[in-house]
Amino acid sequence: MELFHGTPLAPGVAIAQAACLKVEFGLPAFDSNRLKRIGQNLMRYGAEASEPEMVVLVADTIPAGIFSAPIAGLSIIGAAGGSPIGVTPGVPAVCNLGSHFAACVEEDDIVIVDGNRGRVYVAPDAATLARYQTPARRAGRVLIDSAHIPARTTSDDRIVKVYASVRCLSDVDSAMTHGADGLVIEQDNDFFAFENEYQTYDEQLEILMDLVERSAGQPVCLCVGAERLALSALSRAAAQGPLHLVIEDPAECAELKARIESNEALMEERDEVYGPVAFEVGYPGKYDGLPDGWACYSGLFVTEPLDDTDTGSLLLVVSAAKNASVPISLVVPATDWDRWLAEAIEVGAARVVVPPDLIAEVKDGIRSL
Repeated sequence: MELFHGTPLAPGVAIAQAACLKVEFGLPAFDSNRLKRIGQNLMRYGAEASEPEMVVLVADTIPAGIFSAPIAGLSIIGAAGGSPIGVTPGVPAVCNLGSHFAACVEEDDIVIVDGNRGRVYVAPDAATLARYQTPARRAGRVLIDSAHIPARTTSDDRIVKVYASVRCLSDVDSAMTHGADGLVIEQDNDFFAFENEYQTYDEQLEILMDLVERSAGQPVCLCVGAERLALSALSRAAAQGPLHLVIEDPAECAELKARIESNEALMEERDEVYGPVAFEVGYPGKYDGLPDGWACYSGLFVTEPLDDTDTGSLLLVVSAAKNASVPISLVVPATDWDRWLAEAIEVGAARVVVPPDLIAEVKDGIRSL
């Protein structure tokens, strides 16, 4: 951990991974790998649907107007610079941190910006992070520590996110404590009533809102039959955080999208807030072969654990998903997980799904591959 003292410019505390800005030939430029990731996200999801990544902007000099300029794929929640920088309401900022400050920060380092006291911590230790994660300073965000940083492989520097399979609220809380990058609501769960049971719209909206709040901005994937879900409640909750619906039948997907669009039109008339619901193709699915197109899907979700999946068919569908630049989710069995994790990463998984208590071990395993 390194601590830098500077001049507080805007109050508040921000904790996030660093986005390093360099000024070359008078023009600001981000790290080439970050620009590549932004480009891939825009190509994959479309500029309007991409989810901005919260970052702390780090630079020797931060040009005037950079906060107001559109930065695709990034949401700047804090700033730290060597030279004085402009103040943007709601963005904690510290300047005059010294000429060598920016050189000490690497892309994606965790940075704490304390705009109240003029302090900036680079790669903070657990005790410092814990101190800044008090509810009064959290401001509605889950502030990340080492357990909550997405894991990168050593061999090819590829981020592989670790999602937790959950069935009840205690699973959700355990998953977030252990650093889950997302939640997967299993078919067998305590949240949603089965088709022959009764659950009101208000009850389901409350459940979905609670899940989104507890996940703190991380994606929530619903491996739940659409017949158990109130689609309007799904759209309302999606305004507060990313919700993904795993659908095995492409024809059902088209029908659901049409119903959701119809509901959204009604919500617009009533001036109700709603958000986009993402769809992921479930595999094995209720179709012969592969979907005709991937345009309406934001991911491929292989719902069976790897030890139960036919390897030949899996490689076929994964290859098609890769060609369509669709991220792949694979379920890693709890037994002999290290062996199956290596296979999942070799196959090309962008996300792996494990029980909550395995998250930390699996992230360490990813970093060793």
